[in-house]
Amino acid sequence: MPLQFVFFYWLYAMKSLKKANLFYIFSGIYLLSFVPNALFFPDKKIVYSFNYTFGCLFLMALVIMEYYKQVNSSNILNFSTNRMFYINLGITLFYIGTLPFMTFMSLLWEYRNIWDLYFAYFQISGAVMYILFASSFIWGKQSS
Repeated sequence: MPLQFVFFYWLYAMKSLKKANLFYIFSGIYLLSFVPNALFFPDKKIVYSFNYTFGCLFLMALVIMEYYKQVNSSNILNFSTNRMFYINLGITLFYIGTLPFMTFMSLLWEYRNIWDLYFAYFQISGAVMYILFASSFIWGKQSS
């Protein structure tokens, strides 16, 4: 998971938003968030969700900045040919949509009905995210 978050920080901050400092700050803070887990909570599974929550919050900030950039763009009517639109949608559905599930997974296990619903959403949104990623590459190549 850490490499996925760092990759998305790079994609959004460096490539799309052209803000290298934002990439270095978010990546550094995210990677430093593993230190408290290693030092103070080596055997607690609940605290491991701290890193995922931290990573998702930074990713959510970057997604919102990208949506804002797209909405204020003069090319907004051609959003269907914008690769980042589909990537944004996939990230929003999967990473941000499953944040409560991933954060409270071990606590939700006691409430099996709720856990099953979240797990079904996790699986469906994961498949939809990868379909959206593939669509972005297919439609992006057609427009090039």
